Parts: sequence; structure tokens; C-alpha cells
Amino acid sequence: MKRESPSVQEPLKREEFTALTERERREIPDSWKWRIEELFPSWKDWEEERRLLEKSILSFAPPPAGWNLSGKALAAYLEALTALEKRFERVYAYAHFQSDTDLAEPKSREAQGAAETLATLWSTTMAFLEPALLRTGKGRVQGYLEETPALAPYKHMLEDLFRRAPHILSTPQERLLSSAHLFSETPEKAAEQLNDVEIPPSSLTLVDGTTLPLTHGAYLRYRGDKERENRIRAMGGYWENRGRFRNTFASLLDGAVKHHLFEARARRFPGCLEEALFSNAIDRKVYSRLIESVKKNLPVLDRYLGLKQRLLKLEGLRYEDLYASAVPQAEMVFSWEKAREMVVGSMAPLGDEYTTLLKSSFQEGWMDRYPNKNKRSGAYCNGSVYDHHPYVLLNFSGEFDAVSTMAHELGHALHSSLANRHQPQPTSGYPIFLAEIASLLNESLLLQGFLENPTTPPLFKLFLLDQALERFRATVVRQTLFADFELQIHRKVEEGGTLTAEFLDNLYLELTRSYYGVDRGVMEVGDFIRHEWSGIPHFYYRFYVYQYSTGYIAASAFTRSILQGGEEEREAYLGLLKSGGRDYPLRLLREAGVDLTKPQPYEQAFLLADALRERMENEAAALGLT
Repeated sequence: MKRESPSVQEPLKREEFTALTERERREIPDSWKWRIEELFPSWKDWEEERRLLEKSILSFAPPPAGWNLSGKALAAYLEALTALEKRFERVYAYAHFQSDTDLAEPKSREAQGAAETLATLWSTTMAFLEPALLRTGKGRVQGYLEETPALAPYKHMLEDLFRRAPHILSTPQERLLSSAHLFSETPEKAAEQLNDVEIPPSSLTLVDGTTLPLTHGAYLRYRGDKERENRIRAMGGYWENRGRFRNTFASLLDGAVKHHLFEARARRFPGCLEEALFSNAIDRKVYSRLIESVKKNLPVLDRYLGLKQRLLKLEGLRYEDLYASAVPQAEMVFSWEKAREMVVGSMAPLGDEYTTLLKSSFQEGWMDRYPNKNKRSGAYCNGSVYDHHPYVLLNFSGEFDAVSTMAHELGHALHSSLANRHQPQPTSGYPIFLAEIASLLNESLLLQGFLENPTTPPLFKLFLLDQALERFRATVVRQTLFADFELQIHRKVEEGGTLTAEFLDNLYLELTRSYYGVDRGVMEVGDFIRHEWSGIPHFYYRFYVYQYSTGYIAASAFTRSILQGGEEEREAYLGLLKSGGRDYPLRLLREAGVDLTKPQPYEQAFLLADALRERMENEAAALGLT
């Protein structure tokens, strides 16, 4: 007998959401799924194109004679390369999308492996290109750019190539290094399989006697439960269960960091951080200034956590209380339709062009909405398929955090869509350093829209202030903690050490207790949290997490200018989104009015957070809650 699906017109009840996490993918209504059939109608079509693409890649090198002897010939070759790259992106994305919605499906996993093999073939086949262009000579290539309009889309790429020249190897060396991609992502994939599929969940017994599997979805649900004992059992039980696999996770992370070090040294960088920052021309001072600024301003976090403790009526604050709403009676659960209304309405300050495109994302199958059995946890946006709209994976639960996540991922989607519409394919892909700005600004506008609305109930306004400060904690402080951890584990390996489970546990626990003020008397952090590093996939992404923090700081500056300014400020921000990757990120930010090389944006972000805390304290006092 076919099971009924919960109504999308009403918020999901707790038992309905939990049931969704155990439903097979085939049982999920098509109207809730993203339309990846727009990429390929079937696996048969995908496989046919994959085979044709493999032959095309193999025939693409060596290049035809004279391919770099004139600007016209070079433009023709690069245009053919771009066409081939578009085909590759479509094949690669489809396999990953299928796999992410059912990680245990053999066909999808096999296809994902085939796509990875194709990616390695692509990189090894094209390994000749950069060394060959360097041999062509900077002066000659610059002349081609000046005399050949068709090369304009490749200008930034070609000029950047000569900046990177000291770190580009010979063709045989580049091919050898590219071959490492056959196995280089194995630690990350193995950790993902452990976390999302293979680790058997422990049991969670709630205070009302209900017992259920402590899956990742249940953990996310109950770590912020109104009942403190449920939070304690969910968080402690989840991470202690993960801790049983700590040695395996440590070996995987050790392998990933050592592979990063291998590549950094092979490309003649002094260290892993320098290698990671170089591609986007980011000054190392940005990374160090972020960590120093957060540590300096931790009293801002302390004051917010103290207020949270008073609102929760607790004698002492524990780490298990972080995800609980400080205004529990104001918590709300939203239907998909209500979430859509909230997200679209709050983006009005960005103008008609933005909101019209945003509405189409709900109508044209951009999003995969709800969880299902073996679906990848969390959320993401992939906008890499140039001739198609972006795709957004969600696990929507209806809580305000899920609505905020929706706004976040649609920020990525709109960034990609606008860049693809206003840039040629070679400059459409924006760098990672800029990637979080649009998503975090969307979250900020979502919250600001309700904070400034006079019809917002006072208790819900207090709840939203708590959410704004929680977002600050999670995005600036927590991600900087991650960045600090990542820097230290890389230093350990660079100095010849090995990442053992004991070292990783102790370091993570020490940093967590330091950032969250154990020595300052702010809260208690239990030993269980020492295993949390094992569940952070970003540690495999090579110094990615700090960009959440810098992105928040930039987004905060843009939000302030958009809400306080007018059309000029809005267009400056939209101009940043439309710029894609046509220049280095720090330059694009300066053009739009934000300079992250200066200390002011960092200090202003903490001043704004403290002002929100003060406003929240005043609102709570007016309601008689403190």
C-alpha cells in the first residue's frame, strides 16, 4: 500500500519529518525533486554522452599544428576547449546529483566513479596546455590579446597564467600530478560514506520515553530541542557514537592533509596555506587578521552567551544549550509555501531583477526539497553547468533554520545564475572567496525584513534577534575556530607529524573550550565535543572554512549599504554578483565598495553584533524576560 506524503501546505510534523528520512528515494513525489532530467533524460543518454565525451577528450590533445601561432588560432582552440568543458560539466554534475540523493544506490555510485575517472582523464589530457602557453611567451600572448577581440573572454585567465608561472610544472610533471586525482579524494569520500551511510546510528531515548534512531537528521532536530535533557542526550550520544570511529577518521584526515602538502611542495610553495590562498591572490594577512580579530573580540560572544543563559533560565550554560532558541516559546515551523513567501519577500531591497529570478527558482525545478533515506545530509548549491539553471539540494524540515538555509543556498544560486547570464563561460565561475557573500547576505535580509517589520510580534522579533546573533556565532566565531584548527593540523603535518585521533581530539577540545570561554566562566564544554572534528567535511576542502567568516564580514557591509543606501549601492552589489570571476576577488570587492585588506570591516562586524545583543537585551527586558 502506497504511503501518503505529508501535505506541503502545512508545516511538517516531527514524526512526518523523521519518517521522510527513512523513505526510499522512489517514494518521494517528483514535484519535490530537482529536475535533473533536464541534463539527461535517462541513464542511457548519460552513458552515451559520457562515452562520446571520453573520445572527444582523448582526441583534443595534442592540439593541431599552429594552434598558438596567431591570436585567431588560439581563440579558436580555446573556444573548442570551452565547448568541451561545458559537456564535461553536464556529465559530471548529473552523476553527482544522482549519487547525492541516494548514496547507497550502486548505479549512482558507479556513475560517480566513472565521472571522477573522466575528470582525471580531462586534467591529464589538458596538462600540456599551461606549460605550452607559457612557452608561447608572455609578450606574444599579450599581443594576441590586443589584436584579437575573440580572446577577450580569456584575458583574465591568460594574464593570471603568467602570474602563476613559477608554480606551473613541465608537461610530464603536470600529467603525473594530475594522475593523483584518481585517488586524492578517497579520504573525503570515505569519510562521507562513514558519516552518511555506514556508521550505524545509536539510539536516542527522549524524556517522554520515546526511542528512535539517532540519525544525522534526528541529531539536527533534537540538539535544539526545548527540553534540555533531550539536547544533552542527542549531542552527547551522537558524537560519542562517532568517536568509536575516531582512529579511522584520523587516518583519513591525515592522508588528505599529507596529500595537500605533497601538492604544495611539488608546486614550490612554502606551505599549504600559501598554496591554498595563491589561486585567488589572497594575502595571508587576511587569514591571520581574521583569527586575531575574532580572538580579540570574544567578549562580544561572551556577552551574547550570558544573555542566552539568562533567557533560558539556566544556572549555568553548557555547550548542549548552544542550538536551543533563547526564546523557546517563539519557535515556529513553516510550510514550504510559507518559507517561499518569506524568502522572496525579504529580498525586495535587491530589486525586481533579483526577485523575478528568485521566483523562477521555485517554479522551474531548481531545488530538491526534503530528505529521504541515504540522501546526502546538509544542503548545497551547484551552479557549474553553464547552460542550465543552478541546482540546490536541501533537507527542508520547516524550522526557521531550514528557511534560513533555503535563503542561503538560493543566494548561491542567484549569484551563479546572474554570473552565467552576464559573463561568458570562461569568466562566469566566481572564486570560492566570493562564494559565501551572496548566501550570507540573503540570510541577513531574511532576518532584517522581519526585525524591521512593525507587524512582527515582539516575541518573534526577540527570537529573530537571537537567530541573528546565533548566525554571527556560527559563521564568524565557529568557522574561525575551524580555520584555526585547520591551520594547526596543517602545521603539524608540515613539521613532519602525523594526525592521530588523540592529537585531533585534544586540539579540537582545547580550541572549543578557548573560543567558548570555559576559562572565562562563560560555559561548560563537555568532553564529548572532542569528536566533532570527525563530522566536519570542510576539513577536506583545503582552507575553505575561513571564507565563511570573511564572507559574513563582507555580506554585513553590503547589507548595511543596501538598507541604508539606494539604487547606487544596490547596483554596486548586483554588479559584484554579475562579475563572476572576471578579476581577482579582492579587486572585485573593492570595486563594489568593501576592502577586506583593511581592519575596519572586521571591527565593524563585531560592533554590529554587540549592537544586536544590546537591542535583544532591551527587547527582552521590555517583555519582562530578564
